[in-house]
Amino acid sequence: PPPPLKSVAPFPIGAAVWAQHLDDPDLAGLLAAQVSQLTAEFQMKMEYIVQADGSFRFDAPDRIAAFARQHGMRLFGHTLVWYAEKPDAWNDLEGPAFRDAYAAYIDAVVGRYRGQTVGWDVVNEAVMEEGEGWRDHIFAERLGLLEHMRLAYELAHAADPDVPLFLNDYYLESKPKKRAQFMKLAEALLKAGAPLSGLGTQTH
Repeated sequence: PPPPLKSVAPFPIGAAVWAQHLDDPDLAGLLAAQVSQLTAEFQMKMEYIVQADGSFRFDAPDRIAAFARQHGMRLFGHTLVWYAEKPDAWNDLEGPAFRDAYAAYIDAVVGRYRGQTVGWDVVNEAVMEEGEGWRDHIFAERLGLLEHMRLAYELAHAADPDVPLFLNDYYLESKPKKRAQFMKLAEALLKAGAPLSGLGTQTH
């Protein structure tokens, strides 16, 4: 048989999974043999972790992290702040209460996997579809358009000072206007002092 893909590729070979995918012995075996990095497709996102009462659940992401450790794989964190997801438990929070909930969430999630992840998508898909500007949503409205992002990087860095922190988006290859707006955002974050380490492009 040919050698495993992860042994011949000059870069990490990744797969996005849900915890329940790991219950399939054929898929789990394929991942263990061929893949060197796992990303939680959905179950490290805010919508999954933050419950209706504001508490956190980590059952599924813990399973994914454990599978990665067991098989010597890297673990990539995805994603801390995404405009498309907002916890219902935070709807009535304003001012310092909203900021405290936001900070507690990032600290809890990044801190839980400290030393296990090789990177985090801290802010995901912040640029509008055609590059018209940055997306408006509950985090931007209550914490500031740039400030909610800068704060997320600061909090993630405090929770795990050694992990690289990414800004992630899509259509960067095919839409020059969006790509230019994405680069302006990266520059604005760096100018504001955010510990931004890298740029992610989804390419799907």
